[in-house]
Formats: sequence, structure tokens, C-alpha cells
Amino acid sequence: MCQPTGQAFWPWPGWAMTQKNRIWNLFLVHLAGFADIRAKPIRTFSVHPLLLSPFYMPSPDPKAPSGAIPQTFTVVRANREQLAGHRGRVVWFTGFSGAGKSTLANALEVELHKAHKRTYVLDGDNVRRGLCKDLGFSDADRMENMRRVAEVARLFVDAGVVVLVAFISPFRAERQAARELFAAGDFLEVFVDVPLAVAEQRDTKGLYQKARSGALSGLTGIDSPYEPPIAADLVLRTDLLPIEACVTRVLALLEADQQPCVPAQGVPKPDQPDRPDRPEPAQVPVA
Repeated sequence: MCQPTGQAFWPWPGWAMTQKNRIWNLFLVHLAGFADIRAKPIRTFSVHPLLLSPFYMPSPDPKAPSGAIPQTFTVVRANREQLAGHRGRVVWFTGFSGAGKSTLANALEVELHKAHKRTYVLDGDNVRRGLCKDLGFSDADRMENMRRVAEVARLFVDAGVVVLVAFISPFRAERQAARELFAAGDFLEVFVDVPLAVAEQRDTKGLYQKARSGALSGLTGIDSPYEPPIAADLVLRTDLLPIEACVTRVLALLEADQQPCVPAQGVPKPDQPDRPDRPEPAQVPVA
């Protein structure tokens, strides 16, 4: 049973004794030749045990350790990657709204799916409908938004999945913090670089028009800063290259930086048919 943490206290000094005295009335009865001390109950209600024991309040220090101890399991990342036939990775697309991050992530996932790779896309707008629906667009909320997504991406990589993150992720320090969650080679930063004028001309979601009219505040590139990567793993000019060429370059980056799966220890690889014999996935249009 978990023990409560924090400091014990009584509501006021002598509180417990006062409660007990209210329940029992002690009186002295004098009989012939001797005294008999008897207890006569004057009330019949029951008292909850918590009222007769100290209260424990959580520690007010938000940096205090939670006491959570990591649990180890038999099946680990190497086993999952052995089953999938490839390593888990994260491709982190960053850039202005309208730069083409989600379009690229979608097209890349189609090609990886055709190659029997296990994938998942974490899209900024979609994540804000669930996991991060409580966050706004202040700098602090944007940083927390990135932190949550980076932690989710780390879980996907541990599961042996190639996760594609399509996030504006405007702050350089937070992108670096996300990279530091992963082992070397597991995090690939792709800068989807287009001039702001091009992104504003596309305006696929109407956000720039709202920002220019004053109906929307905090839009990256207009009244909120964007810090471009200094040393991205790949830079793509989607205003100069077709989507197919961009996808080809990301695939080449994944292949060039691909490391072999670490042999799994302790858990036998389950029987499965050869990959060429597997049925082809459903055709998904790239555009």
C-alpha cells in the first residue's frame, strides 16, 4: 500500500482529544466503600477514522520527486524492431504554417507504408484537438505543446515505429530539447523552408488573412517569432521542388542514416511469412 507523503497536521492543538471527549462522558459513581469509574456513552453516531487520525497534505513543492519508479518489461525496443523489420525513427518537420509540413508527412507515410514500414503522423492541428486541447498559443503553451509531442514521439520510437511529426515548432531551444530525448540517429530534423510571402500566398487555412485583419493573434511569422534551424538534417524548399522530389530526399536521408536493428535478446522472434509474400497495402493517392 502506498504511503501518503507530505506533513501531518491537526486542524488545531488538542483537536483529537476534544473529539474523544465529545463522544464519551466520564463520571464518577460513589458506592458504599468504594469508587467505580464507569463510562456512559451520551451519543451514538460513528466517527470516520480520518477524523481521529492526522491529515496528510501533498507537498507544495512542484519540483518534488513524484516517486514513480520505471517498470521494466521483457519485450523491449529491440524485440519490437526485430518484429517490424526496421528501426524506430522520428522525422520532425518544422516550418511556417503553409510551408507544406503536413503534405510532406502524408506523402512520405504513403511511400513508407508501401515499403511495409510501420508509421504514424503526429500533426500539429490534430494533436491540439485531443492531447493538447487545453493549450493556447502563448510562448509557454507552445513550449508545453512541443514537450508533450516529443514525449509521445519517443514512445512511438520505442515501439519500433517511424513517427512523422508535422509541427511549426517555432523555438530552436525546444527543438533541441526534443532531439536530446532520442539516441543518436533517431531524430531527423527536416526544415521545410519557404519564404513567409509564399506561405502567406498559399494560406491554405486562412490563418494569415485572419492575422493581417487583426482577427487572429500569435500567428508564427506575423506577430510571433520563428527561429529557423541552424543545422537541420535536411532543408527542403517546397516552393522550388515538387512534392515527389522532396519525398525522395527524405527517403534518401532515412536510408543513408539507417542503422541495423539491434539483435533482440531473451525473446524469440515469432513466426511470420516472408515480407514479399505479404499482400500489398491499399493504394493511397500521394497528392
